[in-house]
Amino acid sequence: MWVILVIVLAFVIVTLAIKSKQSGGSSMSGKSVSSSGESKVILREQFRGGYSKEDVLTKLDFYVNLLTCLENGGISNSDANDQYMSEKYRPISMARSGSGFNIEDVNSYFAKLQKKIENKINGTQE
Repeated sequence: MWVILVIVLAFVIVTLAIKSKQSGGSSMSGKSVSSSGESKVILREQFRGGYSKEDVLTKLDFYVNLLTCLENGGISNSDANDQYMSEKYRPISMARSGSGFNIEDVNSYFAKLQKKIENKINGTQE
């Protein structure tokens, strides 16, 4: 199970790095700004509790893949909307033991991703 989690995490990191480069280095979170002025996505760990890392990474992977399909024309807007709506309301479980991702960070980041997806589906400007 850890191997799958590591693979998914690596995929997400690489995908986010590619997206960041394609968008001129801007990121959607604005949580941290490096010395070059580039903002970076940060999902802090919460020592006890927080959202399940596996659930967060699974949902993040889905959102990134959906955005990629929408940008590349690999999915119709209606199909994307159907898939998006079923995933949007799927709850994220809490970490059972140890640490999870900070709830506030995840909610903030996912809200921005959801807005971007909704704009792509509806054909509106971001």
